[in-house]
This record gives sequence, C-alpha cells and structure tokens, in this order.
Amino acid sequence: MHEDYFFIFSEGFAVVHNNYCEYGFINNSGEIVIPLIYEAASGFSEGLACVKKDGKYGYIDKTGKDIVRFIYNNARVFCEGLACVGDDCQWGFINHAGEEVVPLIYDAVCDFKNGYAGVEKNGDRWVIDTNGKQVMSLVAEEYDHDSPESYFLSKRLKRLRKDAVEGFTIV
Repeated sequence: MHEDYFFIFSEGFAVVHNNYCEYGFINNSGEIVIPLIYEAASGFSEGLACVKKDGKYGYIDKTGKDIVRFIYNNARVFCEGLACVGDDCQWGFINHAGEEVVPLIYDAVCDFKNGYAGVEKNGDRWVIDTNGKQVMSLVAEEYDHDSPESYFLSKRLKRLRKDAVEGFTIV
C-alpha cells in the first residue's frame, strides 16, 4: 500500500514523503504543490527549502524552482539570511543567492542567532559575525555544554549578545 507522510508546516508548506523515500511539499489544503522528487527535504525557512537531488543539496523556492545550485554534501535551513553548507568535512555559510559569505573552512558550525554563530577549526573555537569575522575566541572551560541552543554558547557569548543588544561596542 502506498502511504504518504508529512511533517510540520512551515511558511504554508509541509514536507511530505512516501514509502519510497521521495520527498516533496504540500500546501495548507493538503495538495501536492512541489512533486515528490527529492531524496531529502527540510521545511521552508526565509522563503527557501533545503532539498537533496542526485546526492547533493541545494535550495528551491516555493514554486519548486532551483535557486541555489545542488553542489553541497551537507546543508541546513536559512537562519538570519545565511545557511550552513558543507562539502566533504568543511563547513561555511551562503546567502539566499548562493554566494559564499563565510568560506567553507570550518570543521563544525552552528546556525546564526542574534547575528553570531559558533565555529570550530582544528579544535579551536570562535564566535563569528555574519561577515565571517572572528569576534571572540572560546576556550573549553567557558562552554555551557548543557545549553539547549548549542555547545558553542558560553556564558561569555551570552554576555556578548546581551552587550550587543544594549548597544555596547564589541572589541
């Protein structure tokens, strides 16, 4: 028997898949609006969905049009205008046009939140801004490993975000 499965709605669409692991999207009326032709899919975020086709990830818009080329081995949803993308073991960030904003040089990355993201390279960890500038180094003792947001968020980073909101200059 052929069955379809669906996930939570995001921006008016829900990811659906069938027993054959083919993914697509339905609208609020339950109509299939983007065919089940993908190997994997995420919900829409900032108008784009991350999907996998022919073994590579790219991004489509709400009409199903390819927006960002299918060239990445790993990819995540957009957060604050940027998406984590990876090729082999290196990660970086792209914008909605698919332009590389932060080079794919990191071993691990977290999504941007309040203008900052945690990154790691060769065991060293930093906080970067949306331009890829390293604004703070993190040392292992500062990590808040129990943080539900990510292990990159330390008390120091939380202070940085608080200061940024209050208008202090980060140096």
